[in-house]
Amino acid sequence: LGRRTGIPQVEARVETMHVFPLLRGRDVGPFLARPDPDYRLLLPQRGMHGDPNLPLSAPLTYRFLARFKDELERRSSYRRYQKGKPFWSLWSTGPYTFSEYKVLWKEMSGGRFAAAYTGRYADPLLGDKIVIPDHKLYFVPVETEDEAAYLTAFLNAPVIAQAVSAYAAQLSLGTSVVEYLKIPPWEAANSEHHRLAQLAKGITARGGAPTADEIQAIDRLVRTILGLE
Repeated sequence: LGRRTGIPQVEARVETMHVFPLLRGRDVGPFLARPDPDYRLLLPQRGMHGDPNLPLSAPLTYRFLARFKDELERRSSYRRYQKGKPFWSLWSTGPYTFSEYKVLWKEMSGGRFAAAYTGRYADPLLGDKIVIPDHKLYFVPVETEDEAAYLTAFLNAPVIAQAVSAYAAQLSLGTSVVEYLKIPPWEAANSEHHRLAQLAKGITARGGAPTADEIQAIDRLVRTILGLE
């Protein structure tokens, strides 16, 4: 980053409460979202704007960011949407960013649509932390792992993934995908929903790579739920 922008590279201590594992687009594939352990993100806010108490609550982090005050205030997103807020504020960040469970997919770039989910991550340096996606990823925050697994299985079903891929040029691949496809909300008491969740959890637990039989089972369940067979 420093070499590309002219911003100096600085080593400094900061409070770990504001450092998170970073999930990039290349880290996401079908049923698998795994942060690269070499990448982390400094994110000193929990709402829409930077924490105004940062100088007192995290003085090391504040002193580090203050070195880049001029550069941070020149950001177009800051000047347009957050002027007057703390200069360390980040745009497109809110309470949803800190949801423990997220269903994610990356921007389409000619490849096949694929979704995965993430929960808390055992970072080798930071310990147990929430994962933060970068700007190349879209995500839906959900409340439980079962719901995340259900939605992941649904989106990866061939009948759904093919539809999204085929219409990628016409569709916005943001979270509106879930609404556009009219995916039924998660119902814990629904046996078909539960079976989808269990399939996705098993595939995710072993690092992705579903078998042909698992994909066929997911597709049949999704078609049944949608009334297509």
